[in-house]
This record gives sequence, structure tokens and C-alpha cells, in this order.
Amino acid sequence: MSTNGIRHLLIPGCCYPCCGRGHKNSWPELVGQDADKAKAIIEKDNPWIKVVPLPARSVRPDVSCCDRVYLLVDENGNVTEVPIAG
Repeated sequence: MSTNGIRHLLIPGCCYPCCGRGHKNSWPELVGQDADKAKAIIEKDNPWIKVVPLPARSVRPDVSCCDRVYLLVDENGNVTEVPIAG
């Protein structure tokens, strides 16, 4: 799978109910918010999502799966980028 020239791997069996089907998959309102609170909000909005916190300057794994959100967190514990499933 390729998006904007970036190659992504789709994990076999990755078509969970979180892939669309009325569940929220993007949280722009959480940028700048406390990461623990953001994680709780994401998991409440979409119970199929697993939130994976990473340091802000981390390289995200090149794996796309709609049941995962990488939460980029700065040294103060705040979200630095829009959390998006996939």
C-alpha cells in the first residue's frame, strides 16, 4: 500500500471494525493536550483503537493498521501532532 509516495505495510487481518464504520479516526482537537487524557479520549471515541505513545521526534513504524494510533508526545507530556488511526 502506498500513500503520498510513502510505502505502508498492511498487517494481515487488519480489517477491524475500527476501519470507518462510524467510528472516529482523527483527533485534531487533541494537539497540545495532555497525552494521558488524549489516550483516554481516543479510546473512548473508538474502543477498537490501541493507542501507542511515542516520543515526539520518533520515527513511527512504517506499518499501517486502522486499529492503531501513534500518539507523539513532547517532553512535557503533551500531544505534538494530530493523532490519526492507521
